[in-house]
Parts: sequence; structure tokens; C-alpha cells
Amino acid sequence: MRIRARTGLPLEFALSFTVTRRNIDDVPEVLRWYLCDPQRTHIWRMISFQPEADTGRTILSERPITPADVWEKICAGVGLPLRRDVSIFGHPDCNSWASFLVARPSGKIFPLLPDDRRFDKLLGEVLRKIGGLSLVNDDAGTPPFRLLGVLLRHPLLAARVFYRFFRSMSSRDAPPEILRSLVRGQVHTVSVGMHNFMDAAQVANAAHDPIVRARLDSCVFKGAVKRNGEWVAVPMCSMNQQTWSEVYEARLHDPELVRQSQLL
Repeated sequence: MRIRARTGLPLEFALSFTVTRRNIDDVPEVLRWYLCDPQRTHIWRMISFQPEADTGRTILSERPITPADVWEKICAGVGLPLRRDVSIFGHPDCNSWASFLVARPSGKIFPLLPDDRRFDKLLGEVLRKIGGLSLVNDDAGTPPFRLLGVLLRHPLLAARVFYRFFRSMSSRDAPPEILRSLVRGQVHTVSVGMHNFMDAAQVANAAHDPIVRARLDSCVFKGAVKRNGEWVAVPMCSMNQQTWSEVYEARLHDPELVRQSQLL
């Protein structure tokens, strides 16, 4: 398990787990533990699971698990049949996400996006209007207002979004306290998802594999590396495959670092 602070969110964190054949049956229980306490989900606003990948630093299971295996366990833990393609960031082979509203203090959850393929087209229109708008939270709680500002510039689209959202919130499937908590401002969002990293051998063959190349070009999870005096963003799969080794090698031969005191 890794726990890391999210950039720009001093009080919010993300939970991240690598899933192997040895621990895959624990995924539903981890999710139940995570979702059962609204104070817990208010602090850790995202939980992600990574199917094992042969990055050169992992001992693979005899029968390596697949993204489909992991998503099945995620659905079991949440208690809902979640679509993997409702919310995609980057390449569809790399990331799958589901976002939920959490009511306080009951802790009841409800999907933020309707599990309805008729909604997909409307969501696509919204994303095209939003463009590069950042919805990362801040201490002032401005993301809803930034989003509202975009929607108000497109009133017809906003009306369609609010109508669909109200229909979803008032459906028989929605717990009553979700709507009550939403009106009172006592809700927060959490995201449950999966990062599917590529094997090192796949990345090394990227020049000859258009799918791998497309996944690297679409990457939204990158590491910052300084090259020739300039900072560049490197896809994390490329970091795992080769770049980390290059960085460590350069550090080992950097005379300035050798002279620095080392912590034991």
C-alpha cells in the first residue's frame, strides 16, 4: 500500500494498491472498509488499484491477474455493477474510474454519473465545453463555481445537465439522504478506480506497436524529469521501464550528490 498526498490538496490524500493473485480477494474488503466511514472518505478522496505489471521490479503471480479481474472485485466491494467506460482519463486501456457522492453523516453513496449510455453523449458535450478547466479542489472550495461558470455560459447545455442530474438524484435507486444531504451541502465526492500499467517489454517495443504508442501519448500519469536543463513530463510506464534507471545512474555519478551527507 502507498499513501500519497495529492498536489494542491493539503488535507486530502489518495490510497493506492498494487493487486496480485495473492491479495486480489482482499480488494472488496478494502473497499468496504474505505466506504463505511464518511470521515475516512472525506480525507482519502481517491482509492486506486493497479493490476500487477512486469515493470522489472515486481515478482509476478504464476497466473497474473487482469484488469477485468480487478474491476470485478471493485464492483463487489462497492456493491454495484459499475461500467469501466463511464469515466475514462487518458487511454481507455490504462484508466477506469467511478465517482460517487457520499452523504454525511450517514455515509450512503450514490454514483455521480448515471449508468446510462444515453448520458454518455451529454457528458461528452460537457467535457468539450470544459476543455482544460481544472477541477482540482482548493482551500476555498472553488471547483463547483468554476464548473458552474462554464455551464452558465452555455445555458441550454446547463439545463440539460441539471435535468439529467435531478432525474438521477430523484430516482428510486438513490438513497433519500443523498438528495437531502446535497441540498444541505453535506456531501463530498470520492473516486474509485484502476490504473493499468504496461509491462516493461511492451513499452520497450512502443516504436513497433501503435497501441502502446497511443497509450504513452495519452498518458495522464507522468513523472517530471530534468533533461538538458529542461523539465519534461515522462509517462509513468516509461519511467518504470527505463527512465528511473537513467535517473538513478545519473545521481550515482553526480559529484555534488556524493559530497552531500547521507541519511542512515
